[in-house]
This record gives sequence, C-alpha cells and structure tokens, in this order.
Amino acid sequence: MFVCLMLSLAAPRAAELETSVHAQVRPRAEPHTGRDLAPGGATNLFSQRARLGATLTLGGWSTLIEVQDVRVWGTEVNTLTDFSADTFDLHQGYAAWKGERGWLRLGRQEINMHEQRLIGAVDWTQQGRAFDGFHGQAHSETFGVNVAGAILASQGLEDRGGDAGMVAAWGGYRPSEGEALVDLVAIFMFDAMDGSTLTTAGLYAKGGAGILSGRVEGYAQLGGPSVQWMAGAQGTLAPELGVKPTVTLWYDALSGGGADGGGFNTLFATNHKFYGLADIAWFKVGAAQDGRGLQDAALKLGLSPTEGTKVGLDGHLFLGTASVDGLSAVVGEEVDLTGKVKLGQKVWLAGGGALYHAPDGEAIDGWGFLQVDAKL
Repeated sequence: MFVCLMLSLAAPRAAELETSVHAQVRPRAEPHTGRDLAPGGATNLFSQRARLGATLTLGGWSTLIEVQDVRVWGTEVNTLTDFSADTFDLHQGYAAWKGERGWLRLGRQEINMHEQRLIGAVDWTQQGRAFDGFHGQAHSETFGVNVAGAILASQGLEDRGGDAGMVAAWGGYRPSEGEALVDLVAIFMFDAMDGSTLTTAGLYAKGGAGILSGRVEGYAQLGGPSVQWMAGAQGTLAPELGVKPTVTLWYDALSGGGADGGGFNTLFATNHKFYGLADIAWFKVGAAQDGRGLQDAALKLGLSPTEGTKVGLDGHLFLGTASVDGLSAVVGEEVDLTGKVKLGQKVWLAGGGALYHAPDGEAIDGWGFLQVDAKL
C-alpha cells in the first residue's frame, strides 16, 4: 500500500483539459460622404459584429473555434422571414501545438505579419480577414522565423480553392529583451488559372532606446512588366510625462506604374493603418490603380491622459511617386482624429473621424465613427 502510494505521488500528472470562452459585440455608427464602402453607397451606416469562440487546451495542444455574425442594421425587411443565417460564418477554426521553442497552427486563422503592412487581419472591419492554411514559428533566444501559407480562391472564384495560394516567410534577429527585431521578408503568390505569380521580398526592422523608437522597411515586387517597390520609415518621441505624449514623424512611398496604371501591390494589408483612416487616397481617388503611386508624409500626435484613455491627431500630405498626364502630383490632404476610453473591465467606447481634401477644389470628404466594443 505504502509503495503504491509513493509511486502514485511520484508519477507525472496527466495533462488536464482546460477550456476558455470569449465573446465580443461591437456595434458601430459611421456617417460619411467620402467612403464608398457602404452597401448601396449609403452615407449613414450602422453595422455590428458579434463573435463567440471557445478554446480547448490539453498539454501543448489546443483547438480554437470562433464564429461570427456581421450585419448592417436595416438590411432585412422582416426578420421573421430571414432564417438562413446568411451573415453567419466561421471566422477561425484551427488546431495548434505549442512548445518551448515554437508553435504551429493549422486551419482557418488570422495571420498578422509585423504591423500588418503586407499581411493582416484588418480587425477594424467588422468581418475581419482570415486565411485557410498554416502558420508556424520557431525561435531561439536571439533569432526567430515565421512561415505561413494559405490556399486562396483563383480570380475571385470562391468554388475554385486550390488553384491559387500564398507562401510567406519572415525572420531574423530578435533579441529576447525589448521589441527590437530585424527581419528578412519573402512572400510568394501564384494563380494557376492564369499562370501569374507575384514575389515580394524585403526587410523590416524596428527598435528603440529610451524615449525614442522607430521602424524602417522596404520591399521589391516582381511579377509584372516592371519591378515595383515600397519603402517606409517612422520615428517616435515619447517623453516620460504624466499624459504620455507621443510625437511621430512618418513617411511612406509606394511606386506607381505610370501611364500603364497599377503599381506596388499591398497584398493582404491593413491599409488604413498606413495611408489615412478615410481609405480615400490609396483606393477611392485611385493612386493604387491610376499609376501615380503614393507618398505619405505624416505628423502624428498622441496622448494618454488617464489609464485606458487615448487620443490621436494625424495630419497627412499625399503625393504621387510617378507622373501621369492629366493627373495632379498632389493626391490630397487628410486630417484624422481618434479617441478611445475604457468604460469597464472589458468595455471600450471609441470614436473619431477624418477630413479629406483633393487638390482639384472639390468639397471636403468627411467620415466619422462611434462604436462600443464589449468583450468577455
């Protein structure tokens, strides 16, 4: 009896199954005159995200299932006749393994690379972005590498998954202390339907010392009639004061294709993080398609007067990188104002807006938002 008791105490305990549940409800109001993202071109948009997810963990293994419903208020004439759940979807569903020196996820998942310049989940949108594929990381104390891949729909054909795909790798020097890193980046995309390929390669580096921090990055892109490129730099001063002020100088440049149109392809980026919250300069005005490319020189100011409160004011000057007959070298100017306050343990109220002015003297385009973000 005594021997059996000692053996049972000495034997390793079996891993216990752990469960966790998370939920989110995020209603948002967006009045605007410039954005063309609303269904039917509506100028007043009320949307909502509702997510529910659960994670099961057993030792180093886990699974996550997350479903969501994303809807625009008032798009159903009568909810009594709508029982198809047409806005209900699986946002994430993957199996994962985690060890001391790495992890791997397999299934539908969000994938974010660095600050989401080229690959991101675009969490600002109510639907968000997820990929069907894998994402893994291996690291030591000073080096790390990420590898990800996804199966995509070919030429927008949702029933032809497997005819197109993406493979991405990024990694390099990553010291264990702080957030500094220097990564090489390579992303390869292919579409078997038309035989096209697109290769993007470059460098991303960030670091800081004391009250100064910054980031530089640059990429070249092969796959079209000419080589396209993108470069960006950012420097931030954060004095150690009670209201936690920040002053950021920001510059991005993306190549244009000139008279032939096109230019640098930002792939699966969270673009509003970089080219103005209004999403006008890069998309609606056409700098991403009309061949001008884009330069963005910005000054960004921030304050955190209390715990859980943030205020930001950004000013952008947008210029082209390539001259195109009949188009101005000045793409536009934009001012963005945002604020966020914590209402409860996991409840935030956020709001803000943007004013965009084009150089042709037309009226100023405006956009604003007010949202509640409640999480469990």
